[in-house]
Amino acid sequence: PDERLDKLAELSKSKKKVPAVVEFYDIAGLVKGANTGEGLGNQFLANIRDTQAIVIVLRIFENPEIIHVENSVDPARDMEIINTELILKDLESVTKRLARAETDARNGGKPAIVDRDQLKILKDWLEKGNLPASSPEITSLIRANSGIRELNLLTAKQQLYLLNGEAKDASPELVKKIKELGADYVATGHYVRLRRTSRKYSVVSRKRNARSLPTTY
Repeated sequence: PDERLDKLAELSKSKKKVPAVVEFYDIAGLVKGANTGEGLGNQFLANIRDTQAIVIVLRIFENPEIIHVENSVDPARDMEIINTELILKDLESVTKRLARAETDARNGGKPAIVDRDQLKILKDWLEKGNLPASSPEITSLIRANSGIRELNLLTAKQQLYLLNGEAKDASPELVKKIKELGADYVATGHYVRLRRTSRKYSVVSRKRNARSLPTTY
């Protein structure tokens, strides 16, 4: 419980206190080719479609004892792989909806024609490798179209990049790319290595002088 909530309730003389709740759904990391079945992450993407934002963990620390799946540490590359897989997954949804919209548009009706045209704009944007969240115009288009909103596009969600390592290890180029996506980032200030134990993860190593962390989450 957050003690600050009690103080605020006391000051405002509130009759009822409702603590804020933030739920995190952890899915397996996405690897190149996830949209075609590589790795496990693609199987769980449906679990995060109803979320309001996506937290993406990027490794930025160097440690030869901890092997990277791509055999080298390159957070900018990893970010591109993840977003490419999200884009390809969303393209599946948009392409299916567009096919239906084109059929409806041929049968007449201005709303159907508007939906078709807007889906074409969105499909073209995704095919160019762009995230909807990086464009105010595309974001507005999605918000204004209830049919597109119902798709719960993964690429339209706000992104927060959790950089696993010290802030100094984040290159200016990486920070620039994150900002260009309309996203934000935060560095852990230390690296954390995790080991799966049943349904939880345990910290098995962490950098010296790191802040105290819970052993499981």
